[in-house]
Amino acid sequence: MKRICTFSIIHLVLFGFLLTLTNSCKTEVDPKLLPVLTTSAVTNITQNTATTGGIITSDNGLDITARGVCWSLKPNPTIKDSLSKNAAGTGEFVSNISNLIADTIYYVRAYATNSDGTAYGLQVTFKTLISVMPVLSTTTATNISVSTASSGGNIIFNGGSVVLSRGVCWSKNPNPTIINDKTSDGSGNGIFTSILTNLQSGSTYYVRSYTTNSIGTAYGSQVSLTTQNGIIILTTTPISTITTTSSTSGGNITSDGGAAVTDRGVCWTTDQTPTITNSKTTDGTGAGSFTSAITGLTTNTTYSCPK
Repeated sequence: MKRICTFSIIHLVLFGFLLTLTNSCKTEVDPKLLPVLTTSAVTNITQNTATTGGIITSDNGLDITARGVCWSLKPNPTIKDSLSKNAAGTGEFVSNISNLIADTIYYVRAYATNSDGTAYGLQVTFKTLISVMPVLSTTTATNISVSTASSGGNIIFNGGSVVLSRGVCWSKNPNPTIINDKTSDGSGNGIFTSILTNLQSGSTYYVRSYTTNSIGTAYGSQVSLTTQNGIIILTTTPISTITTTSSTSGGNITSDGGAAVTDRGVCWTTDQTPTITNSKTTDGTGAGSFTSAITGLTTNTTYSCPK
């Protein structure tokens, strides 16, 4: 009997020691109260942008201090990757993603942060569209003079990639390219205006709009123009109101030849072909009709004016 009691006491002591050891290894860990949220489907996908977001269904009793979406080329993106920043709070939010690469798969997760940490929604994936050449048109040439003209274009579709440059190019040969004469009229989509300069008078030119994106350079349809020849067309008004020393004449300029008229009037002489080196009037500038007063004539003398 004595040996049995000793054995039981030893077992009880060992059990107590193990129980104490086990309890000493336990640590109390409070669970984190992270937000609960979902990731929205991706919509409005282009070559370099997309729209997504999330819904925070619970803040677990702690204020949401940050929320948005994060994305990456690798699965399970975190806030260490690219991310959007929406206003704090619960409920639904929308995030716009930009600066994406065309024809590329992305991984996206919504995120929300409170004082206990950051939680993520389920991952969704999407693929950006493929970039192509831009689509544009060429504006009909206007304001044509002896050496200048106006044209331009309209970039209807940028091909899904940022427009880097745009303008018009021209040549005396059909289908001009940017290796010929050209303008540089900024960047971006939409309508633009171009001024062609240093043209030769009386010459035919071919014009095309152009635009360049990351894929390459595209051209609009071809238009043509012929510069003015610079020749003025005018007539002389019949002589009237003739006195012993004066008379009245003038002229009508029906075409300025594509360049501004800087001087006009009538000239006369007793010879058959007067020029501006002979006697003359100065009657302003510009096209149209004008009247000239001829003075300083000699009595009973015949004079000639150009017809």
